[in-house]
Amino acid sequence: MGLVNVFTRAASLAAVSCFFPSTAAAAATSVPSAVIPQGTIRGFRDTHGNSVFLGVPFAATTGGKNRWRAPQDVPASNAAFDATSYGSTCPQAIRGTLFSQQGEDCLNLNIWAPATGENLPVFVYMYGGAMVTGSSSDPQLQGTNFARNDVVYVNFNTRESIFASPYSSELDAANPGESQNFSILDVEKALNWVRENIKAFGGNPDHIVFGGHSSGSVQVDHYLWNHPDTWLKGAVEMSANALSGPGYAPQNEALDIVAAEVGCPAGGQGQIDCLREVDLYAFQTANFNATSNTWFTPVIDDITRHSDYAGASPPASTPRTSAQDTWVYRFFGAYDNVVGPPGTAPTHGTEVPFFHGGNECFEKLSGVTAAQQALADSIHGWFVQWIKNPAAGPGWDKAKPKSGPLVKLGVPADELSLIKGTTDEFNSRCQKVYNPRFNKYPVVQSVEGIL
Repeated sequence: MGLVNVFTRAASLAAVSCFFPSTAAAAATSVPSAVIPQGTIRGFRDTHGNSVFLGVPFAATTGGKNRWRAPQDVPASNAAFDATSYGSTCPQAIRGTLFSQQGEDCLNLNIWAPATGENLPVFVYMYGGAMVTGSSSDPQLQGTNFARNDVVYVNFNTRESIFASPYSSELDAANPGESQNFSILDVEKALNWVRENIKAFGGNPDHIVFGGHSSGSVQVDHYLWNHPDTWLKGAVEMSANALSGPGYAPQNEALDIVAAEVGCPAGGQGQIDCLREVDLYAFQTANFNATSNTWFTPVIDDITRHSDYAGASPPASTPRTSAQDTWVYRFFGAYDNVVGPPGTAPTHGTEVPFFHGGNECFEKLSGVTAAQQALADSIHGWFVQWIKNPAAGPGWDKAKPKSGPLVKLGVPADELSLIKGTTDEFNSRCQKVYNPRFNKYPVVQSVEGIL
Protein backbone atom coordinates (compact mmCIF):
# COMPACT_ATOMS: atom_id res chain seq x y z
CA MET A 1 0.00 0.00 0.00
CA GLY A 2 1.06 3.59 -0.57
CA LEU A 3 2.21 5.94 2.10
CA VAL A 4 -0.60 7.55 4.03
CA ASN A 5 -0.72 10.92 5.73
CA VAL A 6 -2.79 12.00 8.69
CA PHE A 7 -2.55 15.59 9.81
CA THR A 8 -4.21 18.27 11.87
CA ARG A 9 -5.31 21.86 11.47
CA ALA A 10 -7.17 24.29 13.72
CA ALA A 11 -10.85 24.91 13.09
CA SER A 12 -13.84 26.96 14.25
CA LEU A 13 -17.43 27.25 13.09
CA ALA A 14 -20.98 28.04 14.24
CA ALA A 15 -23.46 25.67 15.88
CA VAL A 16 -26.90 24.46 14.78
CA SER A 17 -29.89 23.21 16.80
CA CYS A 18 -30.14 19.52 17.67
CA PHE A 19 -32.64 16.94 18.87
CA PHE A 20 -31.83 13.76 20.78
CA PRO A 21 -33.69 11.73 23.39
CA SER A 22 -32.78 12.87 26.88
CA THR A 23 -32.08 9.48 28.45
CA ALA A 24 -30.31 6.30 27.43
CA ALA A 25 -33.47 4.25 27.98
CA ALA A 26 -35.53 6.49 25.73
CA ALA A 27 -32.79 6.45 23.12
CA ALA A 28 -32.67 2.67 23.05
CA THR A 29 -36.34 2.35 22.15
CA SER A 30 -37.22 5.52 20.26
CA VAL A 31 -36.94 6.14 16.53
CA PRO A 32 -33.98 8.49 16.03
CA SER A 33 -34.98 11.79 14.51
CA ALA A 34 -33.23 15.03 13.61
CA VAL A 35 -34.74 18.37 12.62
CA ILE A 36 -32.66 20.42 10.17
CA PRO A 37 -33.55 23.31 7.83
CA GLN A 38 -34.46 20.99 4.94
CA GLY A 39 -36.91 19.04 7.14
CA THR A 40 -37.22 16.21 9.65
CA ILE A 41 -34.95 13.19 9.12
CA ARG A 42 -36.04 9.85 10.61
CA GLY A 43 -33.63 6.94 10.86
CA PHE A 44 -33.43 3.64 12.72
CA ARG A 45 -31.46 1.82 15.41
CA ASP A 46 -28.86 -0.76 14.45
CA THR A 47 -28.21 -3.88 16.51
CA HIS A 48 -25.88 -1.91 18.79
CA GLY A 49 -28.46 0.80 19.47
CA ASN A 50 -26.69 3.39 17.31
CA SER A 51 -28.72 6.01 15.48
CA VAL A 52 -28.44 5.40 11.73
CA PHE A 53 -29.63 7.72 8.95
CA LEU A 54 -29.16 6.48 5.39
CA GLY A 55 -29.57 8.21 2.04
CA VAL A 56 -30.01 11.73 3.42
CA PRO A 57 -29.88 14.26 0.54
CA PHE A 58 -27.21 16.94 0.81
CA ALA A 59 -28.03 18.37 -2.63
CA ALA A 60 -30.85 18.27 -5.16
CA THR A 61 -31.05 15.72 -7.97
CA THR A 62 -28.32 15.86 -10.61
CA GLY A 63 -30.78 14.82 -13.33
CA GLY A 64 -32.60 16.90 -15.94
CA LYS A 65 -31.45 20.51 -16.09
CA ASN A 66 -29.06 19.82 -13.19
CA ARG A 67 -27.03 17.31 -15.21
CA TRP A 68 -23.58 18.94 -15.55
CA ARG A 69 -24.42 21.74 -13.18
CA ALA A 70 -22.92 22.63 -9.80
CA PRO A 71 -24.77 20.89 -6.94
CA GLN A 72 -27.98 22.68 -5.97
CA ASP A 73 -29.65 23.05 -2.57
CA VAL A 74 -32.15 20.48 -1.36
CA PRO A 75 -35.66 21.96 -1.35
CA ALA A 76 -37.15 22.25 2.13
CA SER A 77 -40.04 19.92 2.92
CA ASN A 78 -42.75 19.64 5.56
CA ALA A 79 -42.79 15.86 5.16
CA ALA A 80 -40.47 13.70 7.24
CA PHE A 81 -37.69 12.06 5.24
CA ASP A 82 -37.40 8.27 5.64
CA ALA A 83 -33.68 7.61 6.13
CA THR A 84 -33.88 3.85 6.68
CA SER A 85 -32.28 2.62 3.44
CA TYR A 86 -29.39 3.67 1.24
CA GLY A 87 -30.05 6.29 -1.39
CA SER A 88 -29.15 5.92 -5.04
CA THR A 89 -25.58 5.37 -6.17
CA CYS A 90 -24.44 7.96 -8.72
CA PRO A 91 -24.52 6.74 -12.35
CA GLN A 92 -21.37 4.96 -13.52
CA ALA A 93 -20.24 2.00 -15.59
CA ILE A 94 -22.25 -1.13 -14.82
CA ARG A 95 -20.25 -3.71 -12.89
CA GLY A 96 -21.03 -6.56 -10.54
CA THR A 97 -21.03 -4.65 -7.25
CA LEU A 98 -22.83 -4.59 -3.93
CA PHE A 99 -23.77 -0.93 -4.36
CA SER A 100 -27.30 0.44 -4.21
CA GLN A 101 -29.34 1.06 -7.37
CA GLN A 102 -28.04 3.81 -9.65
CA GLY A 103 -29.96 7.05 -10.13
CA GLU A 104 -29.25 10.73 -10.66
CA ASP A 105 -30.86 11.80 -7.39
CA CYS A 106 -27.69 10.46 -5.80
CA LEU A 107 -26.04 13.25 -3.80
CA ASN A 108 -26.85 11.72 -0.46
CA LEU A 109 -24.98 10.82 2.70
CA ASN A 110 -25.17 8.31 5.55
CA ILE A 111 -24.73 8.99 9.25
CA TRP A 112 -23.99 6.66 12.16
CA ALA A 113 -24.15 8.25 15.62
CA PRO A 114 -24.28 6.97 19.21
CA ALA A 115 -27.78 6.73 20.68
CA THR A 116 -26.95 9.54 23.10
CA GLY A 117 -24.39 12.30 23.27
CA GLU A 118 -23.83 15.81 22.00
CA ASN A 119 -20.87 17.66 20.49
CA LEU A 120 -19.14 14.41 19.56
CA PRO A 121 -16.18 14.34 17.16
CA VAL A 122 -17.14 13.74 13.52
CA PHE A 123 -15.32 11.68 10.89
CA VAL A 124 -16.34 12.20 7.25
CA TYR A 125 -15.13 9.54 4.80
CA MET A 126 -14.84 9.63 1.00
CA TYR A 127 -14.61 6.31 -0.87
CA GLY A 128 -12.16 5.58 -3.69
CA GLY A 129 -12.79 4.47 -7.26
CA ALA A 130 -10.53 6.45 -9.63
CA MET A 131 -13.18 9.22 -9.90
CA VAL A 132 -15.26 6.94 -12.13
CA THR A 133 -16.86 4.42 -9.76
CA GLY A 134 -17.80 3.93 -6.11
CA SER A 135 -20.62 4.37 -3.62
CA SER A 136 -21.19 5.22 0.01
CA SER A 137 -23.38 2.09 0.15
CA ASP A 138 -20.28 -0.13 -0.11
CA PRO A 139 -20.72 -2.62 2.77
CA GLN A 140 -17.09 -2.19 3.86
CA LEU A 141 -17.80 1.46 4.68
CA GLN A 142 -20.29 1.20 7.54
CA GLY A 143 -19.88 3.53 10.51
CA THR A 144 -21.13 1.21 13.24
CA ASN A 145 -17.76 0.80 14.96
CA PHE A 146 -17.13 4.55 15.00
CA ALA A 147 -20.50 5.21 16.62
CA ARG A 148 -19.84 2.50 19.22
CA ASN A 149 -16.72 4.48 20.11
CA ASP A 150 -18.46 7.87 20.40
CA VAL A 151 -17.56 9.24 16.97
CA VAL A 152 -20.24 10.41 14.52
CA TYR A 153 -19.42 8.85 11.14
CA VAL A 154 -20.53 10.26 7.78
CA ASN A 155 -19.91 9.05 4.24
CA PHE A 156 -21.36 10.40 1.01
CA ASN A 157 -21.65 10.03 -2.76
CA THR A 158 -20.25 12.20 -5.51
CA ARG A 159 -20.88 12.15 -9.24
CA GLU A 160 -18.65 9.84 -11.28
CA SER A 161 -17.05 9.64 -14.73
CA ILE A 162 -18.90 11.43 -17.56
CA PHE A 163 -21.52 12.80 -15.15
CA ALA A 164 -18.76 14.39 -13.03
CA SER A 165 -16.16 15.54 -15.55
CA PRO A 166 -17.55 16.11 -19.07
CA TYR A 167 -14.95 18.71 -20.12
CA SER A 168 -17.21 20.35 -22.69
CA SER A 169 -16.40 23.49 -24.69
CA GLU A 170 -20.13 24.20 -24.81
CA LEU A 171 -20.34 24.28 -21.01
CA ASP A 172 -17.25 26.50 -20.87
CA ALA A 173 -18.84 28.99 -23.26
CA ALA A 174 -22.15 29.00 -21.38
CA ASN A 175 -20.57 29.27 -17.92
CA PRO A 176 -17.24 31.11 -18.19
CA GLY A 177 -15.08 30.92 -15.09
CA GLU A 178 -17.02 27.97 -13.65
CA SER A 179 -15.52 24.56 -12.97
CA GLN A 180 -16.63 21.40 -14.76
CA ASN A 181 -15.01 19.26 -12.06
CA PHE A 182 -18.42 18.54 -10.59
CA SER A 183 -17.30 15.80 -8.20
CA ILE A 184 -14.96 18.28 -6.51
CA LEU A 185 -17.89 20.68 -6.16
CA ASP A 186 -19.98 17.81 -4.75
CA VAL A 187 -17.37 17.29 -2.02
CA GLU A 188 -17.58 20.98 -1.13
CA LYS A 189 -21.35 20.74 -0.92
CA ALA A 190 -21.26 17.62 1.26
CA LEU A 191 -18.76 19.05 3.73
CA ASN A 192 -20.67 22.31 4.03
CA TRP A 193 -23.86 20.32 4.66
CA VAL A 194 -22.14 18.38 7.43
CA ARG A 195 -20.78 21.54 8.98
CA GLU A 196 -24.21 23.19 8.97
CA ASN A 197 -26.30 20.21 10.09
CA ILE A 198 -24.25 17.66 12.03
CA LYS A 199 -25.10 19.14 15.43
CA ALA A 200 -28.65 17.88 14.93
CA PHE A 201 -27.21 14.35 14.81
CA GLY A 202 -25.05 14.73 17.93
CA GLY A 203 -21.87 15.88 16.20
CA ASN A 204 -19.61 18.82 16.95
CA PRO A 205 -19.34 21.14 13.92
CA ASP A 206 -16.11 22.49 15.41
CA HIS A 207 -14.53 19.03 15.36
CA ILE A 208 -14.76 17.48 11.88
CA VAL A 209 -12.04 15.26 10.42
CA PHE A 210 -12.16 14.48 6.69
CA GLY A 211 -10.53 11.35 5.26
CA GLY A 212 -10.54 9.26 2.13
CA HIS A 213 -8.87 6.43 0.27
CA SER A 214 -7.48 6.41 -3.27
CA SER A 215 -9.49 8.92 -5.34
CA GLY A 216 -11.28 9.77 -2.09
CA SER A 217 -7.88 10.78 -0.75
CA VAL A 218 -7.34 12.87 -3.88
CA GLN A 219 -10.61 14.63 -3.07
CA VAL A 220 -9.37 15.32 0.46
CA ASP A 221 -6.22 16.89 -0.95
CA HIS A 222 -8.15 18.94 -3.52
CA TYR A 223 -10.27 20.30 -0.71
CA LEU A 224 -7.26 21.26 1.39
CA TRP A 225 -5.45 23.00 -1.46
CA ASN A 226 -8.62 24.91 -2.28
CA HIS A 227 -9.12 25.84 1.39
CA PRO A 228 -5.71 26.56 2.94
CA ASP A 229 -7.47 28.12 5.94
CA THR A 230 -9.85 25.18 6.34
CA TRP A 231 -12.10 24.81 9.34
CA LEU A 232 -11.43 21.04 9.40
CA LYS A 233 -9.91 19.70 12.60
CA GLY A 234 -7.79 17.16 10.74
CA ALA A 235 -7.54 15.13 7.56
CA VAL A 236 -6.48 11.67 6.39
CA GLU A 237 -5.07 10.93 2.94
CA MET A 238 -4.86 7.20 2.21
CA SER A 239 -2.82 6.13 -0.82
CA ALA A 240 -3.20 9.17 -3.09
CA ASN A 241 -3.10 12.97 -3.27
CA ALA A 242 -3.78 15.83 -5.66
CA LEU A 243 -0.67 14.94 -7.68
CA SER A 244 -2.03 11.46 -8.46
CA GLY A 245 -3.13 10.65 -11.99
CA PRO A 246 -3.52 12.72 -15.14
CA GLY A 247 -4.78 16.27 -14.93
CA TYR A 248 -5.58 17.11 -18.53
CA ALA A 249 -7.53 15.84 -21.53
CA PRO A 250 -8.33 17.17 -25.02
CA GLN A 251 -11.56 19.13 -24.65
CA ASN A 252 -14.66 17.49 -26.20
CA GLU A 253 -12.72 14.46 -27.47
CA ALA A 254 -14.11 11.87 -25.05
CA LEU A 255 -17.52 13.54 -24.86
CA ASP A 256 -17.88 13.53 -28.66
CA ILE A 257 -17.24 9.78 -28.80
CA VAL A 258 -19.90 9.04 -26.20
CA ALA A 259 -22.30 11.56 -27.77
CA ALA A 260 -22.04 9.80 -31.13
CA GLU A 261 -22.93 6.49 -29.46
CA VAL A 262 -26.17 7.92 -28.06
CA GLY A 263 -27.17 9.90 -31.15
CA CYS A 264 -26.10 13.40 -30.12
CA PRO A 265 -24.04 15.90 -32.16
CA ALA A 266 -20.45 16.95 -31.68
CA GLY A 267 -19.55 19.71 -29.23
CA GLY A 268 -20.72 23.22 -29.98
CA GLN A 269 -23.83 22.08 -31.88
CA GLY A 270 -26.41 21.68 -29.14
CA GLN A 271 -24.60 18.69 -27.73
CA ILE A 272 -25.27 19.39 -24.04
CA ASP A 273 -29.01 19.97 -24.52
CA CYS A 274 -29.18 16.69 -26.43
CA LEU A 275 -27.16 14.76 -23.85
CA ARG A 276 -29.32 16.08 -21.02
CA GLU A 277 -32.29 14.33 -22.63
CA VAL A 278 -30.53 10.95 -22.83
CA ASP A 279 -31.59 8.35 -20.27
CA LEU A 280 -28.72 7.61 -17.89
CA TYR A 281 -28.71 3.90 -18.78
CA ALA A 282 -28.36 4.72 -22.49
CA PHE A 283 -24.86 6.00 -21.75
CA GLN A 284 -23.87 2.58 -20.45
CA THR A 285 -22.95 1.00 -23.75
CA ALA A 286 -20.51 -1.90 -23.97
CA ASN A 287 -17.76 0.54 -24.92
CA PHE A 288 -18.59 2.89 -22.02
CA ASN A 289 -18.71 0.08 -19.47
CA ALA A 290 -15.44 -1.42 -20.70
CA THR A 291 -13.34 1.60 -21.61
CA SER A 292 -14.66 5.09 -22.17
CA ASN A 293 -16.00 5.58 -18.63
CA THR A 294 -12.38 5.91 -17.51
CA TRP A 295 -11.73 8.89 -19.81
CA PHE A 296 -13.67 11.34 -17.64
CA THR A 297 -11.77 12.57 -14.58
CA PRO A 298 -11.18 16.04 -13.10
CA VAL A 299 -9.02 18.27 -15.28
CA ILE A 300 -6.81 21.23 -14.52
CA ASP A 301 -8.94 24.36 -14.58
CA ASP A 302 -7.02 26.45 -12.03
CA ILE A 303 -10.29 26.81 -10.16
CA THR A 304 -10.64 23.46 -8.40
CA ARG A 305 -7.54 21.69 -9.74
CA HIS A 306 -4.30 23.55 -10.26
CA SER A 307 -1.48 23.52 -12.79
CA ASP A 308 1.09 24.39 -10.14
CA TYR A 309 0.31 23.13 -6.66
CA ALA A 310 3.67 24.24 -5.33
CA GLY A 311 2.74 27.83 -6.11
CA ALA A 312 -0.93 27.55 -5.17
CA SER A 313 -0.38 28.19 -1.47
CA PRO A 314 2.55 30.43 -0.42
CA PRO A 315 5.28 30.14 0.53
CA ALA A 316 5.91 27.87 -2.44
CA SER A 317 9.26 26.70 -1.09
CA THR A 318 7.80 25.24 2.11
CA PRO A 319 7.00 21.51 2.04
CA ARG A 320 3.59 20.78 3.52
CA THR A 321 5.02 18.50 6.20
CA SER A 322 6.94 21.50 7.57
CA ALA A 323 3.85 23.69 7.62
CA GLN A 324 1.56 21.36 9.56
CA ASP A 325 1.73 18.34 11.84
CA THR A 326 1.69 15.19 9.71
CA TRP A 327 2.10 11.49 10.48
CA VAL A 328 2.72 8.67 8.01
CA TYR A 329 1.96 4.95 8.07
CA ARG A 330 2.23 2.05 5.64
CA PHE A 331 -0.04 -1.01 5.74
CA PHE A 332 1.40 -4.52 5.34
CA GLY A 333 -1.58 -6.77 6.18
CA ALA A 334 -1.32 -9.69 3.73
CA TYR A 335 -4.91 -10.94 3.54
CA ASP A 336 -6.03 -12.38 0.22
CA ASN A 337 -9.68 -12.54 1.30
CA VAL A 338 -9.99 -8.75 1.54
CA VAL A 339 -8.93 -7.23 -1.80
CA GLY A 340 -7.17 -8.48 -4.90
CA PRO A 341 -6.14 -11.79 -6.49
CA PRO A 342 -4.58 -14.46 -4.23
CA GLY A 343 -0.91 -13.90 -3.52
CA THR A 344 -0.93 -10.17 -4.22
CA ALA A 345 -1.81 -8.75 -0.79
CA PRO A 346 -1.47 -6.16 0.53
CA THR A 347 -3.10 -4.43 -2.41
CA HIS A 348 -4.54 -0.96 -2.90
CA GLY A 349 -7.51 -0.71 -0.55
CA THR A 350 -6.77 -3.67 1.70
CA GLU A 351 -6.63 -1.49 4.80
CA VAL A 352 -10.03 0.20 4.36
CA PRO A 353 -12.24 -2.27 6.30
CA PHE A 354 -9.59 -2.51 9.03
CA PHE A 355 -9.67 1.24 9.67
CA HIS A 356 -13.44 0.96 9.76
CA GLY A 357 -13.10 -1.62 12.55
CA GLY A 358 -14.10 -4.83 10.77
CA ASN A 359 -17.16 -6.58 12.25
CA GLU A 360 -20.04 -5.44 9.97
CA CYS A 361 -17.46 -4.09 7.51
CA PHE A 362 -16.17 -7.65 7.07
CA GLU A 363 -19.60 -9.22 6.63
CA LYS A 364 -19.38 -9.63 2.82
CA LEU A 365 -15.92 -11.22 3.03
CA SER A 366 -15.30 -14.94 3.37
CA GLY A 367 -12.84 -16.58 5.73
CA VAL A 368 -12.37 -13.65 8.11
CA THR A 369 -10.23 -14.81 11.03
CA ALA A 370 -10.04 -13.80 14.67
CA ALA A 371 -6.56 -12.42 13.94
CA GLN A 372 -7.97 -10.15 11.24
CA GLN A 373 -10.64 -8.84 13.59
CA ALA A 374 -7.99 -8.30 16.27
CA LEU A 375 -5.95 -6.20 13.82
CA ALA A 376 -9.08 -4.25 12.86
CA ASP A 377 -9.81 -3.60 16.54
CA SER A 378 -6.24 -2.41 17.10
CA ILE A 379 -6.04 -0.10 14.07
CA HIS A 380 -9.53 1.24 14.58
CA GLY A 381 -8.78 1.91 18.25
CA TRP A 382 -5.82 4.22 17.70
CA PHE A 383 -7.50 5.78 14.67
CA VAL A 384 -10.54 6.74 16.77
CA GLN A 385 -8.31 8.18 19.48
CA TRP A 386 -6.52 10.30 16.87
CA ILE A 387 -9.86 11.55 15.46
CA LYS A 388 -10.85 12.60 18.97
CA ASN A 389 -7.62 14.56 19.47
CA PRO A 390 -5.75 15.12 16.18
CA ALA A 391 -3.23 17.50 17.71
CA ALA A 392 -1.96 14.75 20.01
CA GLY A 393 -0.98 12.57 17.07
CA PRO A 394 -1.63 8.85 16.55
CA GLY A 395 1.22 7.67 18.76
CA TRP A 396 4.41 8.05 16.75
CA ASP A 397 6.72 10.84 15.61
CA LYS A 398 5.72 13.43 13.02
CA ALA A 399 6.78 13.24 9.40
CA LYS A 400 9.62 15.29 7.91
CA PRO A 401 9.84 16.77 4.40
CA LYS A 402 12.46 14.46 2.86
CA SER A 403 13.05 11.56 5.20
CA GLY A 404 11.30 10.92 8.44
CA PRO A 405 9.50 8.46 10.65
CA LEU A 406 6.60 6.26 9.67
CA VAL A 407 4.87 3.30 11.28
CA LYS A 408 4.31 -0.09 9.69
CA LEU A 409 0.90 -1.61 10.41
CA GLY A 410 -0.18 -5.23 10.13
CA VAL A 411 3.31 -6.61 9.52
CA PRO A 412 3.01 -10.42 9.14
CA ALA A 413 3.91 -12.30 12.34
CA ASP A 414 3.71 -9.07 14.33
CA GLU A 415 0.39 -7.64 13.16
CA LEU A 416 -0.63 -5.80 16.31
CA SER A 417 2.59 -3.84 16.81
CA LEU A 418 3.28 -0.33 15.58
CA ILE A 419 6.67 -0.99 14.00
CA LYS A 420 8.85 2.05 13.47
CA GLY A 421 10.38 2.72 10.08
CA THR A 422 11.39 5.63 7.87
CA THR A 423 10.12 7.03 4.62
CA ASP A 424 13.63 6.44 3.23
CA GLU A 425 12.69 2.78 2.89
CA PHE A 426 10.07 3.64 0.26
CA ASN A 427 10.99 7.02 -1.27
CA SER A 428 13.24 5.57 -3.95
CA ARG A 429 10.50 3.19 -5.10
CA CYS A 430 8.02 6.03 -5.37
CA GLN A 431 10.50 8.23 -7.24
CA LYS A 432 11.08 5.51 -9.84
CA VAL A 433 7.35 5.52 -10.56
CA TYR A 434 6.58 9.24 -10.44
CA ASN A 435 9.71 11.12 -11.51
CA PRO A 436 9.64 9.96 -15.17
CA ARG A 437 6.01 11.09 -15.38
CA PHE A 438 6.39 14.60 -13.98
CA ASN A 439 6.66 16.18 -17.43
CA LYS A 440 3.68 14.19 -18.75
CA TYR A 441 1.23 15.16 -16.03
CA PRO A 442 0.97 18.97 -15.80
CA VAL A 443 -0.78 18.65 -12.45
CA VAL A 444 2.47 17.32 -11.00
CA GLN A 445 4.67 20.26 -10.05
CA SER A 446 7.49 19.76 -7.60
CA VAL A 447 9.51 22.22 -5.57
CA GLU A 448 13.18 21.47 -6.18
CA GLY A 449 14.57 19.08 -3.59
CA ILE A 450 11.33 18.05 -1.87
CA LEU A 451 11.44 14.50 -3.23
